Amino acid sequence: MKCPTIVNLELSESSLEAIKEIAELSDLEKLARSALLFGQLWSIFGGASKGRQRFRA
Repeated sequence: MKCPTIVNLELSESSLEAIKEIAELSDLEKLARSALLFGQLWSIFGGASKGRQRFRA
C-alpha cells in the first residue's frame, strides 16, 4: 500500500514539541543500548572475571 504525499502540512506548536521529544527519546534509546552492550562486554571479557582472579592469589 502506498501512502499519499502530504503537501503544506502545518503542525501546531504542541505537535512540533512532541516530535522533538520523540526524537530525543530515540537518541537516548540508542545511547542506552550502547551502554548496555559495553557493560555486557566488559562483564564478560574485562571486569568481573579478572577481578576475581586477582583476589584468589
